Amino acid sequence: MCLASKDFKFCTCEEEYTDELPHYWELHRFNKDKNLHIVGSIRLIDHYLNPYYEPNEKTFLKRLNKNDAFDKDILFKEEDKLLIVLNNNSENPMYFCFKYTKGKWKKTFFSSMGLRSYFDIHEFGIIQNLVK
Repeated sequence: MCLASKDFKFCTCEEEYTDELPHYWELHRFNKDKNLHIVGSIRLIDHYLNPYYEPNEKTFLKRLNKNDAFDKDILFKEEDKLLIVLNNNSENPMYFCFKYTKGKWKKTFFSSMGLRSYFDIHEFGIIQNLVK
């Protein structure tokens, strides 16, 4: 995976699971009634060292804040989080996380345990036309 194109689209296509998809996105919404206690070990992720990480993060952020980034209208709520996964099921996956606040997407810290403990997956899908 090199650099993401500028014209990709977040597709809410009829996928059942993200496990086998090479690149996917998940929209997580806070659930005030959810408070799971997850036990496990923390795995440090070094995808930040990938030379394509920062340019792709900037491209995703710019694209997310355009009206046509998704294939359908989604009513985002304050504090929604969007997880983007590239190179899933490879030795070097990359994870990007963005938070919806004050009508815009902004980059934010990613914690899979935090997302699973307090958020539900609201939407998910594939990323079309991702690679140049």
